[in-house]
Amino acid sequence: MDTARRLPWERNSKFDVSSVELTPDEQLANVVRLLPPLNDIEGGSPLTRRSSAQNWSKLIDRVRDAANHARDVEVQAREQELRINALFDRLREDVRCAGERVQESEARSVEIQIRADVLLRAADERIKKAEEQVKAADERARTAENWLSRLYDTIEAEFEIKPSLQKTG
Repeated sequence: MDTARRLPWERNSKFDVSSVELTPDEQLANVVRLLPPLNDIEGGSPLTRRSSAQNWSKLIDRVRDAANHARDVEVQAREQELRINALFDRLREDVRCAGERVQESEARSVEIQIRADVLLRAADERIKKAEEQVKAADERARTAENWLSRLYDTIEAEFEIKPSLQKTG
């Protein structure tokens, strides 16, 4: 790491070239202070073996509290992770179910489309058949009219029809 970017608590390795040697007091300034300033310790009395032991027990209590808090936070984080994983599992299941419903709907729509196509083809065939029947019936009607007309002409030519009968018929 570049010495310009080195953080205050990082030590120089034996390979680093230090342009400025720090005094022991300056080196201690970079250490995290675990003890309160001397003035804050129970009335500002100087450190003794006894007060030092009290400070150490306070420090141990603080460390225990911090460890308990860290455990609590870790437990909460695990619980939250479990809840999030459960939510993701439910979400995946919902997405899977939605996908299945979409596939079922698509299959149903394809089936309906196929049925509609079959019905349309059958209707088209019936229409064509009906049109052919209409054409055949028209042709038969024309043929019958032609025959009736020829028959009428023949009857008229062979038999004399009185003018009074012609007017009524």
